[in-house]
Amino acid sequence: MSAYEPTATKRGVFSIRTPEEVTSPVSLLSGKGDEMRRLFVVPAAFFALIIGAQAALAVSPHFNYANVTSVTSNSITVSFKESGLGHSLDSVQITLSGTAECINPGSHHPKAENKSGFLVGDTFSVSNGQATGSLTYTVTVTPSCTPPMTLAFTDLVVTDTTFNDSISIPGTFIAA
Repeated sequence: MSAYEPTATKRGVFSIRTPEEVTSPVSLLSGKGDEMRRLFVVPAAFFALIIGAQAALAVSPHFNYANVTSVTSNSITVSFKESGLGHSLDSVQITLSGTAECINPGSHHPKAENKSGFLVGDTFSVSNGQATGSLTYTVTVTPSCTPPMTLAFTDLVVTDTTFNDSISIPGTFIAA
């Protein structure tokens, strides 16, 4: 094998290039008629870099759902799924907030101290850009809701404190 390699030029005339010129990336972008290649390769590489960087940083957190799954005489459980978390985080901090109050038989809460706001939270693993789980709050309302009053939960909000993303759960949930 020769130390030099013949190369056809644009007009069919052969020129001799050294092995360094043949394998060098610079040689691909030099010579007559290579201006078009240079005009295509450089912007294409830049565009690929920009698109790749945006895809790697694409994070758009949003809750797919947040539902009340259980209400007992003294607790409430909410399940959730959040997507769009990207692939760079291992976990997110999720909280559940709301109001627990005693409701009288007329469906009104008395003007008493047996109403309180609450906040519970936990850390949840992120897998494939998603976090799923559930949070439970156990009531510590005092004085307790004695019959004929019942416990109700309102103003429920599930929040991802890592991304400041939240979803409200409308309605009033009465303990069974």
